[in-house]
This record gives sequence, structure tokens and C-alpha cells, in this order.
Amino acid sequence: MDQNHPFGGSHCKKPRRDTSISDVDGPLWLPRNGCPVGALLCDIPRLQEVLKALAAEKPNLARPKAVKDYNGRKAVHLTIEGATLLCFGQAPEAINKLLREGSVEFLPGLRLGAQRCRGPARSAEKALASNSSCFAFVELFAGIGGFRWALEALGGQCVFASEIDVDCQDAYAANFGSEDLYGDITAVDAKVVPSHELLTAGFPCQPFTRRGERLGFEDARGELFFEVLRILHSCKPKAFLLENVWNMQFLDGGHWDADPQKCVFGEVYKKVISCLEDVGYEVQSKQINSDGWVPQKRERLYFVGFRRGLPLAKDFQWPEPPANGRSLEEVLESAEMAQCCELTEAQWRAVQKSSTWLSGGAPLRFAQLEGKARTLTSSYKASFACTAELVSDPQLERPRFFTRRECARLMGFPDKCLLGNEHSENRAYHQLGNAVCPPVIKAIAEAILHSLGILPMVHRKQ
Repeated sequence: MDQNHPFGGSHCKKPRRDTSISDVDGPLWLPRNGCPVGALLCDIPRLQEVLKALAAEKPNLARPKAVKDYNGRKAVHLTIEGATLLCFGQAPEAINKLLREGSVEFLPGLRLGAQRCRGPARSAEKALASNSSCFAFVELFAGIGGFRWALEALGGQCVFASEIDVDCQDAYAANFGSEDLYGDITAVDAKVVPSHELLTAGFPCQPFTRRGERLGFEDARGELFFEVLRILHSCKPKAFLLENVWNMQFLDGGHWDADPQKCVFGEVYKKVISCLEDVGYEVQSKQINSDGWVPQKRERLYFVGFRRGLPLAKDFQWPEPPANGRSLEEVLESAEMAQCCELTEAQWRAVQKSSTWLSGGAPLRFAQLEGKARTLTSSYKASFACTAELVSDPQLERPRFFTRRECARLMGFPDKCLLGNEHSENRAYHQLGNAVCPPVIKAIAEAILHSLGILPMVHRKQ
């Protein structure tokens, strides 16, 4: 693709959007309507020509397996990148030619439609438990179900979940069944989402993290935040709970300081707050470290919102972390169980040649068992040479990685949680590094539900 296109970079950089979310009558690509979506309509004889033109761009601008019948014609549903190009009038020349000829029509806003994920059915035990629920919730960008583990423990019933990654879908379905699980949220009409009291979402963090290029809303993945707004605007739940990386607060003109009074919020954070307020919510945010709930130092930014004007809403208070949390040593498996995670000789040589080992050695690279683990990232196994935290076990010849179960415990997932993905163990590490910490979510959700009058104060006790 031409590098002058708005999606011409490896991270899908796009034109900056300065239009207010309150402009309801604006074009379909405005934030209130979520990410850009749409389809090219053509007659059957022109279908292959359209598909070829879209496939000529890199990446392909057509969604995979997304050709549907529509009023006697074929609708070729576009990716977010493709729909944005059409919305901005910057379609590839081959498509522009077809549009000028009138043989192809662009229909913005046409969604592919909710696609149920295939997987095991919910067990009778879980179905019975859901019948006694005291509130309904939805989980967007669900991953492996971190929000769901927390909220079901509080008596909640998940009525809709969305996750695009097929490996995450498999792990999610293994634990909760697939009846309420759908795929890509940009393909889902908001009318499909059932009524609910609480919306939850851990929307993609890659555009905001310090480890990435920090493009914010100029990255297509950053635009997925507007899908949360779309569902909030349409469904109007009583409250929401969102999670993302703490660095989001300081992107685009802000800066962090050790003195909280000297921190300056950036434009990305300000826009998130203003957009959430514009769809009708009173919004609070807080940076919280998970180390009071789990044996891992994990700073994350949480957004809580209550629909404006709710008569039942009481003063919301952020939860305090429990005292005397578990140490890392308490969640480790035996050397026998962990033997499969021992570094190979080649891996251990690579670690010893790394800049981090040469500058800091064992104190920098080995986990402090009596303390807390460092932040678990999605690239934990892939970054073994330079950054991955390792365990020094005297019963093994070489250091080792954390096991998958240990990583799940570091995140606060119960041992009954099925990790799935037996065909690729590294995918479980990736999924856990991207997940939310269920104990932290549970504590915040308890405070939200108490404020709404759904849970009594007794549920907030640790």
C-alpha cells in the first residue's frame, strides 16, 4: 500500500479525528458510531474483480470470509482499514475506478453481523448458577475471561461477550461455554447486545503502552475504544468498568512525575474521559497496583462510570488493597512440575550474553521469591533473552521460566481455570500477559455494585 495512505504504516496510522463525539448526525466514521465499518456492494459478475482489487493492497482490505448476500447483490465487508480509506475518500485507485463506473457502491455502516463462536456448551452447573444471578454484565475484548471470573463470583451473569482472537475464544469457551461468546465487536450491531447493568472491557492496550509506538488513536487498535462508546451509547447500562495500561494517561502532551501533583495528563486521556462523559456518564479513573491482591507488581489504569442521573447511585469509593498479600514463593509449583520450563542451554547462553545480565546479573534477572513478581507481559516467553523474569531453582541445572499455572496464579486466576491451547503453550503466556487480574476487578466491581444498590456492604469485605 502507498505509504501516503492513512493506513500506510505497519501500525495503521490514520488521520487525527478532532470531531466531537456529540455530533450524532456526522459521518458514520465518527467515534460515536465506533470504528469505521462498511461494505462494497456489487453484482455477482463483478465480485472477483472487487476481491482482487482489495487483496492487492497490503494488508488485504476485505474481511476474511465476509462476502454476504445483500438485497440481490454481494456485500464485501471491509476491514477497519478498508472502511476508513473509503470513509476518508482515499480508496485504492482500482476501487475508485469501479466506484466511478457505478459498478460498485460503498455502503458505510453495514456490519457483517454478530458471529457466534463455536465451542463447548455451558455445563448444567454453570447454567443453574446463572439463573440465580443478581445482575447482568457484558464483557467486550474478553480475552480469556478475566472480568467474567471476577463478576460471576459476585453473582453476575454474562449475557454477551466479544473476543476476536480464536485461541482466546477456545480458552474462554473451555471455561464458560460459547453460548454468549461472539467474535469481532466491530461486526456486531449494538441491537444484538442484551440489556445489562454493567459493561466491562479491557480494550486493546498496544497503542498506549510504553513498549509500543504509542500512536494512541492514530493506531487502528486504539480506535477500538470507540466500540465501547458505541455499545454504551446504545445500551445505556447503569455503569461500566474499563481497564488499560497506566501510560495512557500521559500520551500526547502529558508527562509522568514521581510527585503525583506534578503529573500532567495528555490529550489521549482527556479525550477518553470527555468521550465517556459525552455518552452520558459520570467518570472516575485511578491507577492501581495489583500487588495487594496478587503476588505481581502490575500497575493498570481503571475507568469507572455511572450513568448520569441514576437515583440509586451512592458515593463510589475505590477499594483499598488487602493487607499481607501472598508472596511469589507461595504460588510456585514444585521443581518436578516446573522442570519442563527449564531454559535450554542455548537459551541460557543467550541470557548470559544479554545487556541486562551483563549490567545487572542475577539480581536483575531472577525473581525475588520472598517478594512480588514483575509485571507479566504478553511477550514473556518471546523476550526471554533480555527482559523475562526467571526463577532460579537449586533443583534444576539452569534457571527456568514461570510455568503457565504460575502465571495464572500471578494474575489471580483460580486453579480451576482451564488454560487451553495445548497445541501452543506460548499462546497461554501471551493471553495471560494481556489479561486483567480477576481479584482487582472483583474488588472494584464490588464497590460499583454497592454504589448501585445491587450488592449490600457485606459483599465488600475482604
